[in-house]
Amino acid sequence: MRGSRRFFPLHSSRPAVRGGRILLKGINGDWIMKNNSQLIIGISSVALMALLSPSARATTTMFQASAQGEASLIHQYSFDGVSNADRRADQMGTIDLTEQAFGSGTTADLGYGLAGWDGTSQAFSSFRQIPGADSAGGAQLRAPGVTFGNTFSYEAIISPGQAGLGGGAFDLGYVLATRVGSERGYFLVQGDGNLPSPTHPFSSTLGNGYNVANTNIITGALTAGDWYYVAGSYTRNGSANVTWTNYVANLTAGETVLNAAGPFTNTGVYPTGAQNVGIGGRWDNGESFPGLFDEVNLYSGALSEASFQANLDQLLIPEPTAPALLALALIPILGRRRCSAS
Repeated sequence: MRGSRRFFPLHSSRPAVRGGRILLKGINGDWIMKNNSQLIIGISSVALMALLSPSARATTTMFQASAQGEASLIHQYSFDGVSNADRRADQMGTIDLTEQAFGSGTTADLGYGLAGWDGTSQAFSSFRQIPGADSAGGAQLRAPGVTFGNTFSYEAIISPGQAGLGGGAFDLGYVLATRVGSERGYFLVQGDGNLPSPTHPFSSTLGNGYNVANTNIITGALTAGDWYYVAGSYTRNGSANVTWTNYVANLTAGETVLNAAGPFTNTGVYPTGAQNVGIGGRWDNGESFPGLFDEVNLYSGALSEASFQANLDQLLIPEPTAPALLALALIPILGRRRCSAS
């Protein structure tokens, strides 16, 4: 049997162990002897092949493709490209991002071509002078003329550069925001609904005033440098109010299931029609968010939790690491050495 290369279907799943070897019973009643280490190598090979298979290698690139499968996607910003103009390009619509700076900040403070969530795409960084007054200095991007209707959704993959903000009258960091008069569309902010904000979770404030009653708290305390998937789905109820739910997962912490905040209903509405949207700061410049942006998607519909979860699923398994690839390469070598020694 030692020189045989034949393989038999297994009849019994209960192995016997004799002399440090595992014996499995074949369908014809014969015992098939297998060295323990050979069996472990075989199982390890199958496990690693499963890990490295295309279906297991979820990436940010696959997330982008998944988002494009949603019919209501109107603007997609991946921040990928060779030039900075490429990185500001709208991958779905026609509204490319423009650079904005205020106070002592300059557009040179913006960062491009940085490492994104899993290394398969690039990230952009906004800038805020810390410590300093709310608009002492900063740089951000703007999406000019985004059209809002009675439903709206977004999702973003972002990393806060600071767990807290300070030195200003308000201490807010605007991540994704627009406003016309008293109609606020602060879809994603680092702040808690108070002025000034004593704590700095991710939150969403809409309507006729920035206050706790109009603010949906999305997270607890943030961890600087962690990557978060954050999303929101919004429906205007006429001119009275908005009902929405936010979702979040800390990717760095290994969270794989969305945590929902809401549904939440406020007083007042967000503006409709074509509006400037600040990405990494206010719609009109100022109070910027210090952090990294890997992806930002904007939708004209009110997406369901299942739709967001389907996109999140594309981010959960990173590309194979160098040790994993090395281990896979060593498996056949170890197998040959074991066979020659037996």
